[in-house]
Parts: sequence; structure tokens; C-alpha cells
Amino acid sequence: MAKRKENRDKAQVELEKATEAGDAETMDKMNRRLVKVTSEHNDECKRLLKLMGIPFVDVSKLYLSSFDLRDNESLCTLDTFR
Repeated sequence: MAKRKENRDKAQVELEKATEAGDAETMDKMNRRLVKVTSEHNDECKRLLKLMGIPFVDVSKLYLSSFDLRDNESLCTLDTFR
């Protein structure tokens, strides 16, 4: 966690420098590093994938399931969808 905060602080400093210099490319890059992904973002992505008909695996449901994935031969792998 400390490393993440350190990287975040560095990105914030770099963003301020890029803003002063007017460097749009670096500003965009640093802004992307400052974004925190929330469960809302994940839910929106899942909804979009579903609407587009793109299959995906909800890992949170797999993690909570009671069976061992290695022992279930009938379970599809992610390679199936590529």
C-alpha cells in the first residue's frame, strides 16, 4: 500500500509539472495513473460486455464457489473465449 501511495504521489507531481509545461500527452498519461477503479466501474464494464454479447468470466463468483476449479474438467477456460 505504501508503494502505491508513493507511485500515486509521484504521478501527481508529474501531472502538475506537465500542466505547467502544457504537455498534453504527459498530462493524459499521469491522469490515467491517478484513476482508482471502483466496483461501479467493474459493474459497468460487465454490463457493456453483456450487451455486446461478449462472454466474460466473473472471477468474484468463481472465487466464492465451493468447488476446486482444477478438479472440474467440464469448466471452460478463458482460452475458450479467445
